[in-house]
Amino acid sequence: LSIAESRRVIQRGDADMCLSGGAEDRVNPLALYRQHCTNRLATSDGSGDMKSLVKPFSADATGTVVGEGGGIMIVESKSSCDARNGTPWCTIDGIGCRQTISDSPLDADPRTIESAVSRALEEANCQTGDIDVIVPLGSGIKQVDTAEFEGLTAIFGEALSTIPTITTIPYTGNCMAGNGAIEIGVAAKAIREQKIPARLGDQCTNGIDAAVCEPKTMEINKVLVVTPSEGGQCVAIILGRVNQ
Repeated sequence: LSIAESRRVIQRGDADMCLSGGAEDRVNPLALYRQHCTNRLATSDGSGDMKSLVKPFSADATGTVVGEGGGIMIVESKSSCDARNGTPWCTIDGIGCRQTISDSPLDADPRTIESAVSRALEEANCQTGDIDVIVPLGSGIKQVDTAEFEGLTAIFGEALSTIPTITTIPYTGNCMAGNGAIEIGVAAKAIREQKIPARLGDQCTNGIDAAVCEPKTMEINKVLVVTPSEGGQCVAIILGRVNQ
């Protein structure tokens, strides 16, 4: 949402660039207790392989891990970037912001996710087949992952299982309001490097390409970032590769 607002400010001529992003500070007893009471935290006795504790889109997922973090990006007009001989990492091709009345105030809503992604695709003037990588929330919270999977499946159908994903929460923890900024930063870096990072999680994620994998070099022209949140809010952003 911060990036969407920054773009609007630049488009109407009120700024050449904006610092845009988000952050979260949630590792405190009360916040952890709220997550515990709503059955959202992963269960562990502290032993075993912590790299597979958070399992996005897995049938065996037990929950998420709370993290602190975020990120700040420079959102800038092309003319401003060119004038200072800047090197952009990516373009912002399309944004979809949606809100629905969720059946559960604690869960994401697949209808919102589908609508936000549809709007981003429309604004970016691209088809589902143009998306090379998806960066979902992938929190490891089953009901949220299920909503995200259903919303993305409504858009991509069976092709969803063939589009590589990047999942950040198994690395950083669930940074709440900071997740979107982290996802955008990683997505922009993936476009710049033409590489997706390794994934942590489960060995099997039926219907979506989100299982454990090593880093992969590939051609990346468009990345879809999806940030659903509690209560039926979702923002989808499509980032594009800068023309060389």
